[in-house]
Amino acid sequence: MLRVLIIAMGFMATLSHAEQKYKEPDAELIQQQRDVMQNSLKETDIIIRDLTLDKILNQERGKLNVMPQSLPGLNVDMPAFLEKERDDRYLAKALAAEQSINEQEAASIEAKYPIGFVSLSMPETQIKSLMQEAFQLRAAIAVRGLIDNDFEKTIIKLKELAGDKDGGILIDPTLFRRFEVTAVPTFVLPLEPLKMCNEEGCLTPKHVKATGSATFQYFLDLVARTGDVNEKSEAKAWLAKYGE
Repeated sequence: MLRVLIIAMGFMATLSHAEQKYKEPDAELIQQQRDVMQNSLKETDIIIRDLTLDKILNQERGKLNVMPQSLPGLNVDMPAFLEKERDDRYLAKALAAEQSINEQEAASIEAKYPIGFVSLSMPETQIKSLMQEAFQLRAAIAVRGLIDNDFEKTIIKLKELAGDKDGGILIDPTLFRRFEVTAVPTFVLPLEPLKMCNEEGCLTPKHVKATGSATFQYFLDLVARTGDVNEKSEAKAWLAKYGE
């Protein structure tokens, strides 16, 4: 009993010794904490400014591109958010959010080239012919929709159709909305650079458009004969590429 009592008294003494009153941190300790926080913020700022974080994110994103990389030879331009029926405003926000952290690096990619709009429901011979012509002209083929809603199946099919004529293929539903394409094939000749979507939406550049079972060359020749001065000049410049 005495042993138990002594142990208990010793334990109480230990507890009593462990109790300490709260002390306000002194000025030196407060300054140390401030220095630690400021250094952390500086390190974060350095990471953002030299794009270290952006590079890391791009590296990780690249690891997810195994499937497209397994199909060399097909030049496919894929938007990050492939949605068929979403409002363009939401697509624009998603695309804008993925731009580089560095605003100087986040400038919109601009392009101005003829675009042929097709569907995989079209005859394969017609799609192949347009792909070959687009390759020769350095134009683009825009495709909407997926085979069985399967992205991999769609890419494999496009590779099969393109063969070694790996011209630019765009899988981008916003293009169909921008140019109000409701039937295929449709041909568009932008007269201004085609900019990426931003937070304000997906802008439509000035352009010439025609729909029907034709070729890029026929469409450009039609514009060169019937368009206004600017349209004729643009079309003739592209027609000249057939002789290169």
